[in-house]
Amino acid sequence: HGHVFDRWGQDFVTDGTGNEHYWGAAFSGHREFPKKHRSLRHMLDNKGRRPCPGTELLSSRHFPDDMQGNYLIGDVINFMGIMNYRVRDEGSGFYGEDSDPIIRSTDPNFRPSDFEIGPDGALYFTDWQNPIIGHMQHHIRDPNRDKEHGRVYRVVAKDKPLLKAPVVAGASIDALMKLLAEPEDRVRYRVRIELSGRKTEDVIAGAKKWVAGLESADPQYEHSLLEALWVHQQHNVLDLDLLNKVLSAKDARARAGAVRVLCGWREKVPDFVARLKKLAGDEHPRVRLEAVRAASFATDPEAAEVALLTLESPTDPYLDFTRQETLKALDSLPKK
Repeated sequence: HGHVFDRWGQDFVTDGTGNEHYWGAAFSGHREFPKKHRSLRHMLDNKGRRPCPGTELLSSRHFPDDMQGNYLIGDVINFMGIMNYRVRDEGSGFYGEDSDPIIRSTDPNFRPSDFEIGPDGALYFTDWQNPIIGHMQHHIRDPNRDKEHGRVYRVVAKDKPLLKAPVVAGASIDALMKLLAEPEDRVRYRVRIELSGRKTEDVIAGAKKWVAGLESADPQYEHSLLEALWVHQQHNVLDLDLLNKVLSAKDARARAGAVRVLCGWREKVPDFVARLKKLAGDEHPRVRLEAVRAASFATDPEAAEVALLTLESPTDPYLDFTRQETLKALDSLPKK
């Protein structure tokens, strides 16, 4: 019931029924159906509140600096509001700490079900507003089911101006590329959607032009390179030079994002496993975990060495989990 990505491409997945939240990378390695991953530790303590119909990451200059990147969670029975968690790094993964809620209601029919940062930087959310919530507890024809009404709210920060919504639909490719440097995640998300509908040759030419004009001294330089790499991946155009540049970035978050792209391009990169072996020794545990996850998709049993090489560095529960899952996936490959 929730799947969101942060500005570095890390994804967080929600089991809505139990309001249980997971860091996606750790359990998204390859497993042949009908085999399944084992249970993964939760990313945060939701204190028994449930269920969760939606999530969002707060990314907007309209809101206070200390709220940026916070993980917002809807609750429609036990809490009836939008919970707010501060997400911090924990080893190779993440952990969320409870903070003051965004909103809470005493109305028993309040059902905040979906929310997203709008182009103006405000937080918009829908209120299902229904006296009945459930499945078999109530008849489908129960007259108390409200099928006509609902509400949409906009939450704004007091005494702070809203942002000017950028033009995305129909904008030139050069203008869209510049918007990929915007701080708001949802702006860049909408830009990527717009670019997905443009001609590949025009988009790639625009991306290369944008990258060539970037200043390496810019604090956002490596993130912009990663955005350009994602544009290439979206249009399925391999650029090894750009990939190599991001894989060697100073920021570990950029390197981890590039490893995910490398995994997606595994059939195009001839030295895929060799690259992963090198990445298994990266100084940051998240990059090592991404390398181990990527190895699970390899078709060569030799890729097991990638997982084993990470044992030479400090480990943690997320990395241990991913290593074990990858080794199980590779163990089912035909032996040479």
